[in-house]
Amino acid sequence: MPLCSGLYFMTCQSCHLPENSFEITDGVFQVLNVNSKTPYILKIVNRPLYKPYDTELIREELKNLEMFRGTPNIVRAAGIAVSANPYMTSNTRDQPLIVTGIVPEFYGGGSIQRALNIHHPLEYSWKRWPKPIATALGRFHMAGKTHMDLKPSNIVLDADGNAVLIDISGIGGITQGWRAPEIRDGISLSEFPYEVRKSNDTWAYGKFLSELILHVEDSPTAKTLKRIAGCLMVENVHARMTLFEAISELELSGIDNIEGSCKEGRSN
Repeated sequence: MPLCSGLYFMTCQSCHLPENSFEITDGVFQVLNVNSKTPYILKIVNRPLYKPYDTELIREELKNLEMFRGTPNIVRAAGIAVSANPYMTSNTRDQPLIVTGIVPEFYGGGSIQRALNIHHPLEYSWKRWPKPIATALGRFHMAGKTHMDLKPSNIVLDADGNAVLIDISGIGGITQGWRAPEIRDGISLSEFPYEVRKSNDTWAYGKFLSELILHVEDSPTAKTLKRIAGCLMVENVHARMTLFEAISELELSGIDNIEGSCKEGRSN
């Protein structure tokens, strides 16, 4: 993928991983800027041969990072990782570089999945998470985009405990257990029309709420989120609460003390 000059990102050379890096998951590293001592995340294609799909994956994530730059609760990019084109036959040094990875900002609070794994969400301001996550996801949908892999490990916390949605290419794959019923038999994400992909995001957000309330104390807030989660995860797509209906209810209630049940008539 040729270097894109339209992105206002700093550029880092990534022919080799820095010595002070360590791998978080496959192809995802925490690295340290040796000059500023600022930590970053480095996402690279971690396989010997670069495939055409790798280019598309990086391109889509870069496009989304630029589209949502400055949007609250969505990951921000600090730079791009570049290297010499391995298929270039010329030894000329001024050959154009290719983009081989992305350098998102580092968020030091860890993932929500980590908070759930250690059973300590109560140590965080967890009631602040549901609405911003839904709002960030809603911004994707308003832009005609979908996330397609919403899950606790793809939501991280910044230093102030605010939730941030990451891994936003929309085509990078989807975790089997987080597929909505209507797409569980699909193979490629590209085979699904936009409305189906959007409904999958909505269902996955409901599942996120259902996972969250398993780890918190019983309270009016937990009861509210449990009810909303159930409405978002209805198997019949036409009866399912929409994401924007969920956001509206969260806003009207201040998250807790929502009365009533799923709206009637959605299946009509």
